Amino acid sequence: MSTATVTIERAPAAAGGEPAAGVARSRRAPGALLMSAGTVGSGVLAYAFNAVAARALGPADYGPIAVLWAAMFLVAVVLFRPVEQTLSRAVAQRTADGGDVRPVVRSVGTLAAATVVAAAAGCALAWRPLTDGLFDGRDALTAMLVVGIGGYGASYFMRGLVGGRRWYAGYGLLLLVDGGVRVAVALPLFLVGSPALAAAALAAAAVAGAVAPLLWRGRGVLRGRGAAPGEPFRLRSATHFAAPVTVLAAGDQVLLSGGPVLVMLHGGPHAGTAAGVVFAATMLVRAPAYLFQGVAAALLPNLTTMLVRRDEHGFRRAVTRTVAILAGFSGLMILGAFVVGPAVMRVLYGAGFDAGRLDLALLAAGAGGYLVAATLSQAALARSEAVGAAAIWAASAAVFVGLELALPGAALHRVALAFCVAALANAAAFWAWSSARRDVPRGAVAPLAGQEA
Repeated sequence: MSTATVTIERAPAAAGGEPAAGVARSRRAPGALLMSAGTVGSGVLAYAFNAVAARALGPADYGPIAVLWAAMFLVAVVLFRPVEQTLSRAVAQRTADGGDVRPVVRSVGTLAAATVVAAAAGCALAWRPLTDGLFDGRDALTAMLVVGIGGYGASYFMRGLVGGRRWYAGYGLLLLVDGGVRVAVALPLFLVGSPALAAAALAAAAVAGAVAPLLWRGRGVLRGRGAAPGEPFRLRSATHFAAPVTVLAAGDQVLLSGGPVLVMLHGGPHAGTAAGVVFAATMLVRAPAYLFQGVAAALLPNLTTMLVRRDEHGFRRAVTRTVAILAGFSGLMILGAFVVGPAVMRVLYGAGFDAGRLDLALLAAGAGGYLVAATLSQAALARSEAVGAAAIWAASAAVFVGLELALPGAALHRVALAFCVAALANAAAFWAWSSARRDVPRGAVAPLAGQEA
């Protein structure tokens, strides 16, 4: 599935080098092939890393690595996806209007850097509770958590910039390098079964992915000097978009990555092993979520551009088509998880990683619901309806945590059932809200974050 097939051709460039805004037909975006390869490759390489780590370390030592992965992405996405989406949306709008994107890049870059510093300081203050509570006393894993959060701060900033400029080759390259470096650094685990080395692979991937687009041909597209003078980008007004997106990202990641962390926080003599099995099972059915990385990178700026150009019909068609494709793929994942999921778990991860077919099917159904909700959420963000979207995601996360804490049974069953119920309820809420919004006047245009409406 190509993740960047919807784009808008522009009129010839005006003075200053940026294309002037204009109405045009759809075509395949430049770099779509590399974007698709990066999206698929990212998922394959994520499976490869976890298979290597699980087989080399075993369930007990793999557990803290699984928790590190979940915690790193939970924190990074909550802190930096708002940076990515604020930057992507604002850059896409200014580019569509032929404006200068450099004030946006400077302002959001300052915000991203300040957030990285604040996160590092927070981890330093909470070093001992983090190390003992999540990583079984391994200080090296806490150190790699800090490095990884900083690396993903830069990575998500770069994702926002290349996505907003619709440089899909750069986005695909970022995803490929992120996954490839993670696996390359982890390969010596077969010789030295070191959790610290696996943790270093996670951190190295974050840094390498952020740097990769800057070394690739075509990077000149990131300069972004437009025909129109560069208006100031006011972060104070941009927070009306970024603040609810932060809540949205928190709900998203609690739902998607919170299971192993909750299991670890429950404690017990085998908490690390249980967290590792929960994470491995979740990873097995998350292929559609990895595909959605590329879809989301193309979707938000493209939907924003359609609204700027008053293409309401194209907007609705793109959202509906994306939901249908992802829902169909998720249906296949549910069937596959039920039929062959337990056998694939044993083949992929090795001895000690056992999961029932019902639990795997529940996780796959939850992944499908998550993808539908995530797609409709991107449409809401393009329309500047971030507050409503954030409320739905926060409610979904609360349902997930409440059910996981209240349900009886084994750790994997609790997480699988809670995730399935919460994610499907999330999708249903977004679908009902989206259907109710069909009375929006044709040609509605979202205001530009960071500028006065």
